[in-house]
Amino acid sequence: LRVGYPFFLRQSPGRLLNIISNESWRASDAIQIMLSAIVSASAAIILLAFLLLLSWRMTLLVTLGLALVQIAHAVLSANLKEPSRSVASRNGHLASQMLHLVHAGRLIRIFGQENREKAMFDTASDAVRRASFALLVRQGALPPLTEVLHAMLFLAVVIGAWLAQVSFPLIIAFVILLYRLQPHMRALQGSWSQLQGLSGSLEEVTWLLDPTGKPQPPQGDGPFHGLRQGIKFDDVTFTYSGTDRREVVLHAATFEIRGGRSTALIGRSGAGKTTIVNLLCRFVEPDTGSILVDGSPLDRIDASQWRRHIALASQELELVDGSIFENITYGQDAATAGDAEAAARLAEAHEFIERLPQGYETLVGYRGVNLSAGQRQRIALARALVRDPDLLILDEATNAVDGLSEAAIVETLKSRAGRRTTIVISHHHSTISFCDDVVILSGGRVKKQAPFGALASLSMDELYQHEPLD
Repeated sequence: LRVGYPFFLRQSPGRLLNIISNESWRASDAIQIMLSAIVSASAAIILLAFLLLLSWRMTLLVTLGLALVQIAHAVLSANLKEPSRSVASRNGHLASQMLHLVHAGRLIRIFGQENREKAMFDTASDAVRRASFALLVRQGALPPLTEVLHAMLFLAVVIGAWLAQVSFPLIIAFVILLYRLQPHMRALQGSWSQLQGLSGSLEEVTWLLDPTGKPQPPQGDGPFHGLRQGIKFDDVTFTYSGTDRREVVLHAATFEIRGGRSTALIGRSGAGKTTIVNLLCRFVEPDTGSILVDGSPLDRIDASQWRRHIALASQELELVDGSIFENITYGQDAATAGDAEAAARLAEAHEFIERLPQGYETLVGYRGVNLSAGQRQRIALARALVRDPDLLILDEATNAVDGLSEAAIVETLKSRAGRRTTIVISHHHSTISFCDDVVILSGGRVKKQAPFGALASLSMDELYQHEPLD
């Protein structure tokens, strides 16, 4: 939750899910094994001290033998690291398959790929089983081997003491203590092999917890009390970087979003619209250039204070698994039932909510599965409107809404004119019709910024193809 958002753009969700839900428990087992090993080591030290008091010569011989057994055990246990890493890796791949089966249920069925997906899941599951079996086989071979080595050491001590003409009572006392020592030494060796077997899980958990090399959360500690003049992008360039690619998606973008006005960002897919939204929300930071808010650099403003004054309604933002009321008031803890209803009315959601059996207490289900796409979008819009933000960002927020509802929502957005700032991203001419300004993007570059009234007669295709003026 504290890591910078770009981390999630580069990492596999399956790997992260596996670490949180599976490897963390195995790491917990490793801690328990370590605590047990400390107890066994303490008991072994006490028993060795008694053996030393009985006969330092025999104790030296035993210690040398135990050291040799431990070295042999450590050498064999070292071979457990690679299969342990394999188990962790294959578990991550299996978690990815699980996520795919849950999220892509409609896709799989409409294209009749049930058998293919089952075969892929079986392959991933079988790979985990085989890797786990290989690890357990190697771990299972160690205890019998060390048992044989301990028995040989035991016999060697008895024979050696007899040949050295050590008194029989001393031999009996020494053997009894040695017999009590043996289980603790076996426990230590077992703990070591178990820890080696869990090394893959420990490495995964350590990687997740280690902040080194991970994106930092947004910096800046300056106060922010509200948007007044507007926002300016000044020669902003941004690159999505990954392990095998660096794609520039915004090239030296310069434009203004004037305070109290509505600005439409339009362009074909991949033009850079969503990247601008991510930059404004401080999910990512510019590579070069600056974003100025009322003349102050955005990266110097405290991110949490800035986000309290903005709201985002996007088709990519999910609903939480709770009631409609909980979804509308998400992020606005002080909102009352009246506030939620008022926001729902503005978003054209109140009527359909009232028709539901439980009204605002209706559960939306996982990712809003109990609602239609249009209903989900209207609730998401109400969630943004209930904050009455200084800056409202609508990223394809009404593309699943019917024409009548969209027209009513547009009227609602018009009411913000003059007192609040709105950014609209849409491929529908009717959605951006209330906007004061338009910024046309193409290939990550700003082609033109102009009052929308000057371009209102053009269709969306004509707007996309509009050539910049000298």
